[in-house]
Amino acid sequence: MDMSKFSNKTKYDNICKKLLSYKEVLAWILKECVSEYNGYDIGYIIRCLDGSNILLQEEDVHYGTRKVTDNTEDDNGVDGLIKYDIKFSPTLPDNVKTQMIINIEAQNKYSAGYPLIKRGIYYASRLISAQRGTVFYKEDYGKLQKVYSIWICIDGLNLKEPKITEFSLDKKEYLGRRKQIEKKDYDLIDIIIIRLCEDPDNYDSKIVKLLTYLITNKYDLEERKRVLKEDYNIKMEEVYEGVNDMSSLSEAVFQEGREEGKLEIAKNMLKDNLPLEVIVKYTGLSKEEIEKLR
Repeated sequence: MDMSKFSNKTKYDNICKKLLSYKEVLAWILKECVSEYNGYDIGYIIRCLDGSNILLQEEDVHYGTRKVTDNTEDDNGVDGLIKYDIKFSPTLPDNVKTQMIINIEAQNKYSAGYPLIKRGIYYASRLISAQRGTVFYKEDYGKLQKVYSIWICIDGLNLKEPKITEFSLDKKEYLGRRKQIEKKDYDLIDIIIIRLCEDPDNYDSKIVKLLTYLITNKYDLEERKRVLKEDYNIKMEEVYEGVNDMSSLSEAVFQEGREEGKLEIAKNMLKDNLPLEVIVKYTGLSKEEIEKLR
């Protein structure tokens, strides 16, 4: 497998998704973000995940083209293709073995040129519509499963405080009481956006602290492993290996980001017809690199 075809950022993103997909990590996300699991201990939630097929978007290491595990793609031929980072259906902690669909997205930028919540609504809506022909058939809408779309924004390490925002469907009774409409029949979409912060230890949020130590490089490697082990009882060697790989790639990713920034600045300066010498001076790029951009 020739991994040299991938950028360091692609490798970094893939490790991040892999870390988030481990059951020991997913259990904490469910406990802290999904109301149906509130009050249950982590061990019990992990058992709820035992029968789940956790589908993870992956890269094809042979040709450099995108390859997606079964059912992480949604292409109905009309609305375009969606590739979910992580998608799975855990068993709920009840006696009827109800199921729901969980989607988790690792987002590098909260502000990506559009309102992130609108993208979250679109993803959640597609998860609803994709159930026709898979979860239910014809007009049997009563079998629709609830969907959660959870967005983890990694670029918030300069925020003074973390932010967790939930968007869900609700009802308002304007005239008369309609007792026959049960919550389970309309509570079908839940979108949660998590933004990390500068110092998670200052806030009473287990999920913000876990995610900061797990998928960012704010703390040194040994401190990250210690917190994962002592505070979250995560002792898997696979997790530690992923954390280690992310740490080793972080500087390379940072350098790639700087180079991409220089190239973007140079492109804009070329559009403004600035002299080549000026572009070299303010970007640090060589004349040959700038000429290639032309």
